[in-house]
Amino acid sequence: ISDTLYRTEHTETIGGLTAGTTYHYLISATDLAGNASNTGDLTFSTLDLTAPLISNLNVSNIGETSAIISWTTNEPTSSTITFGAVAPVWSETSLTLNHSALIAGLIPGTIYSFVVTAYDSAGNNSFVVGTFTTVTNIPPANVSGLIILGGNAVVTASWVNPPDNDLASIMVRWKFGSAPTSI
Repeated sequence: ISDTLYRTEHTETIGGLTAGTTYHYLISATDLAGNASNTGDLTFSTLDLTAPLISNLNVSNIGETSAIISWTTNEPTSSTITFGAVAPVWSETSLTLNHSALIAGLIPGTIYSFVVTAYDSAGNNSFVVGTFTTVTNIPPANVSGLIILGGNAVVTASWVNPPDNDLASIMVRWKFGSAPTSI
């Protein structure tokens, strides 16, 4: 930018700059005799007024009392998850692009509506809304590591119980000559 008019005050508008960017500049002044001086390196920053974009919202591993909510953002953000008009039930303060939250303490068979809000370093924010329903009465997983050892008129069976918190019992059925009927 050049201004050849003699004035005591100057104003220049520079367009086409990128939001949230620091720019370096210097100002040179030359008098009519050809003497020159300059300011040296100066900086200014443009404002970031663009809210982050939240995408790929997903609810997975939905159980009776918990679920995992995940999403991505187009710029590093911190985030919160809120159910209804209460304080956030989950929050992160680090700035990241990929977000995932385990939400626990939920009630089985309940519909949950939630809001994910993302905040960028400039203070801009955006939100998305989602819903999911916790499940009820999930049957326990099967036993694992089943080992059957045959002996002289005796059989020994051993296994590892499933990790289900509400496991009440394990029933073993056997029958000579054919498979037992299901329980």
